[in-house]
Amino acid sequence: MNDTLTLRVAQAHEFAALRALLHAAVHQLAYRHYNAAQCAAWAPAQYDAEAWQQRLAANPPWVACVGDTLAGFIDLHPDGLIDLCFVHPQFAGRGVGSGLLQHVLTQAAARALPRLHADVSLCAEALFTRHGFVVTQRQSVSLRGQTFANARMERPIP
Repeated sequence: MNDTLTLRVAQAHEFAALRALLHAAVHQLAYRHYNAAQCAAWAPAQYDAEAWQQRLAANPPWVACVGDTLAGFIDLHPDGLIDLCFVHPQFAGRGVGSGLLQHVLTQAAARALPRLHADVSLCAEALFTRHGFVVTQRQSVSLRGQTFANARMERPIP
């Protein structure tokens, strides 16, 4: 990547843009592993904007920016859960996901968390594996009438 990747905490005025980024990632990247109905259930065009704002305000994610452009985001919960990790399709394969995960690994170590865990989509599994996560369970989860395969993954923090 030629442009410098910067990481910072998301600002409230960016939350809608992060939802749009999530939508783009699901519909333009995850379609390789999930069908159109599954992608529509995972990231519907219509969503509860107030609930999304509250969710991110309660646990603000970090954003990765390339120049002034939001390239991806990730969160980390106090128990070590990574619940949101998305990269904009424009920046897929350019180190954004790795930068986000490396940042969270550093944050987890600073917080003395014993481990990180996530329910990882099939499209993100290779990224998490490259950063030391291992599959602990294969899962089928249901959302809005669709069933998805994913993996529960964990990584100890030394």
